[in-house]
Amino acid sequence: IFCEGQWFKSTLRYLYKTSSRFVVISKNFKNSNTGYSFHYFKIIQIKMEHIEVTIIGAGIVGLAIAAESSKKRQTLVIEKHEGFGRETSSRNSEIIHSGIYYSKNSLKAKLCLEGNNLIYEICRKNNIPCKNTGKLIIASKDDEISKLEELLKKGTDNGLQNLEILPEHKVRKLEPNINARVALFSPTSGIVDSHKLMEFFESQINSNENGILLYNQEVIDI
Repeated sequence: IFCEGQWFKSTLRYLYKTSSRFVVISKNFKNSNTGYSFHYFKIIQIKMEHIEVTIIGAGIVGLAIAAESSKKRQTLVIEKHEGFGRETSSRNSEIIHSGIYYSKNSLKAKLCLEGNNLIYEICRKNNIPCKNTGKLIIASKDDEISKLEELLKKGTDNGLQNLEILPEHKVRKLEPNINARVALFSPTSGIVDSHKLMEFFESQINSNENGILLYNQEVIDI
């Protein structure tokens, strides 16, 4: 439905008064020729008793869970901002972690190791920009080397392969701009375009019959 200005506001007021089960998802467009602003909106009816999974927050974790959940279950994602990933998910280093920092047998270690492989697989299949760069964790002083040895053991215990502590000359060969006594090389670490990845998960939710994404809706109590 397309409508302009005051008509849009009046329509919203009517819907909110008549039924709490209607939710309006809207977008604003401005006609560059006339200067008028128009709203496109679709009205969906939600029967909460049919919702099986409710996710609060459309960050990358919420979107990824919803994309999978909505394949089989009625899934509702509620986000207070006007779009996905407006907080932590768009304010990070976009690193694909390998799993070297977490305690042995911890859930974080298990999910990070499995997630590392899945992210690369999803990106390759769906043309999402990512790069398996590897990562150097450096010791610039001798007394920092023991910390790298601890990370090496932790990563090995978690099931990571091909971790290696490199001497100074090998570090310089990989990255001549680094001054380090030694470095721990993590070959499965990388970088990803997190916005494109979230965009992909959003499209998956919208294309699944069971998926509902609600923006501009804040949860204030449970």
